[in-house]
Amino acid sequence: DTAEARELRRMQTIRRLIAGQDSPSADDFRNVCAADVVICDRVKQTIANGFRIYSGRGLDIAHDRLFVRSKLAEISKDEVVACTIKECIVYCPSDILQGLELVDTPGTGSEDPLKWKQMTDALKSADGVMVLCQRNMSENQELKAELRDCGFLSRMLKNPESCPMIVFSTIDEKSNFYTAKHFLDEYGTERYSGVRSLVAKENRECAEAMLCSALKAMSESTFKRVGASSPMQYINDFVMKHV
Repeated sequence: DTAEARELRRMQTIRRLIAGQDSPSADDFRNVCAADVVICDRVKQTIANGFRIYSGRGLDIAHDRLFVRSKLAEISKDEVVACTIKECIVYCPSDILQGLELVDTPGTGSEDPLKWKQMTDALKSADGVMVLCQRNMSENQELKAELRDCGFLSRMLKNPESCPMIVFSTIDEKSNFYTAKHFLDEYGTERYSGVRSLVAKENRECAEAMLCSALKAMSESTFKRVGASSPMQYINDFVMKHV
């Protein structure tokens, strides 16, 4: 029982408590109450102010986007303000985003319980997910666990047409490339094509295994309703086209 393992269990317990979930380790925190948490005056004032609205002039879309981006960067530098933000909504005139709402969540592996809750809350209600990960998705155990535990995989398996998953992964995790041209010049077009195909194959196999495992825990009617004879046939014929 290493110190790292004990710390991991402690963080998992805190996460469950913040999310309002039952935890077998909750007794470890039975002597902690809200009165023990001291909130500084600046945080109280920031919360009391409610919300802020920043708006461009509406004359130049590029200028307005830069203005909003600079304001977000400015806010994120203030730790007091940043830690009290529940959500940040950005509106922009775009035909392609009509009727869509994109939510940028914190990544997996964060030790901050609030960031973890923001991520899981978003995943629980998401109609689709865009995953950004390192080259090998199969090694990201926390990512796979979050997609499973939040119910996204089961929603996708029940209705893959309206609950897609898009995966973006890196080709090279060590080198620094500044532009696409620089990347291709250094990497080589032929080598890039080969590695790109290999990475796509690895991540696709990982997604298949992840979905198959989740499907086996569900009712057989999930795949038999469309005439599939096995979980893997259902995933290959009906689900993977939406990944």
